Amino acid sequence: MKRVFFVALLAAAVIVAIWMYLHTPQSKPPVVGPVTVPPMTTPPGTLPNGPLIYEDDISNRDIQWEDSGRAAGLLHVNEAVTGAGNVKVATRQVGEARWVLLLTPGMQKYASLDGTWQLGDFPELATAGFQDPPPPILRGMSIHRSLTRAEMKYSVAAGDRIVVLVCPKEVWDRLNLRWPAK
Repeated sequence: MKRVFFVALLAAAVIVAIWMYLHTPQSKPPVVGPVTVPPMTTPPGTLPNGPLIYEDDISNRDIQWEDSGRAAGLLHVNEAVTGAGNVKVATRQVGEARWVLLLTPGMQKYASLDGTWQLGDFPELATAGFQDPPPPILRGMSIHRSLTRAEMKYSVAAGDRIVVLVCPKEVWDRLNLRWPAK
């Protein structure tokens, strides 16, 4: 008799649990779609104060991080992928050539250089432990390079160059980088 009572009680508990599960509203997981870049207020390659072409003092080779002026559009499109505060941008105009350096967060220190530049052109990078990225990391870095190329209307003929750096955010403030002389 005790056994029948126990089995009936267990069956009733299972039925109540199933009924509760079926009649309790379930929250749906968020739908994650493709990453979309928010609309820009200015056409690509231009900024509110004019085209992305400025003349720099080429004697000062220290890299300065920017968040306005010519860097604003570049920062905008790259932060659309990584999130606000996860990209730093530095720019330099040398004649017709526009040089851009992007800094993004990562676990290791990697540098992806453009054109004829090599790690030896940035001795500070080698000293700080930056190295060439392995293929999976390079593919991620190429997303930033592609967004930057499109935004600045990259021109090989003008000598434009893009450098993408990946390193832990904890060391960002300690990086002391200089543009190459050439």
